[in-house]
Amino acid sequence: MTPDSPDNIKPAIAGDGIVVSNSSWTFDGMVPEVFDVHVSKSIPGYIRGHKLVLELAAPRLAQGGRCYELGCSTGTLTAHLGACTNPDTTELIGLDQIEAMLELARSRCDDFAHVHFELANIADYTFLSSRVIVSYYTLQFIPIPQRITLVAQIFSALEPGGVFLLFEKTHYQDSLRDAEMTEAYHDFKRSQGFSEQEIRAKAAALEGVLIPRTQQENIAMLRSAGFSKVSQVFNELCFQGYLARK
Repeated sequence: MTPDSPDNIKPAIAGDGIVVSNSSWTFDGMVPEVFDVHVSKSIPGYIRGHKLVLELAAPRLAQGGRCYELGCSTGTLTAHLGACTNPDTTELIGLDQIEAMLELARSRCDDFAHVHFELANIADYTFLSSRVIVSYYTLQFIPIPQRITLVAQIFSALEPGGVFLLFEKTHYQDSLRDAEMTEAYHDFKRSQGFSEQEIRAKAAALEGVLIPRTQQENIAMLRSAGFSKVSQVFNELCFQGYLARK
């Protein structure tokens, strides 16, 4: 029996009843049922970040246009966008590759005729011309070479003056600073009721699955894709948001 054999992989609880094992985090199984509760407890400023996206996206969609949300999960943010945009002039498209997530998203957005969802892998997706594209803690799960290509495709799809809103977990170049921020983040999770075992299980399950980059790397990636104006608009522990203008 090798160290990586199935018999040696012991499932653990990552919080809110989510069962994981080392380097095996997925968003299917029972995750859709508890996603909104779990993620709002796991990411500092998660709800505040939603409000910030609305403040930045809604005025840019006031005259209409197309908006994509990448990795829309259960459609919470999509529904907020639907509520503050004009159904006669705006099209909102939520993309996700987990059907169970999209089932919840569709039910949440039943009242918005201008919102629809597609089952898709965003790394292989062909985007239509857009005014706004939002990625709320999604690109961090895509391998870096594909991520760089995807950001270039996002830039190409945006209309002149369009914006890309990118929120990501980050890490720090300085190892001591990175360790300090990781511990501060774990303190935050403890304050949300996660146990030490749950914190360790989640970290192990995300190892090699969630691949954060530094602030400098994220900004360089956006500029390399063609975005001439990049502003950091959100910062909470090791989570950051950027507004990139075409």
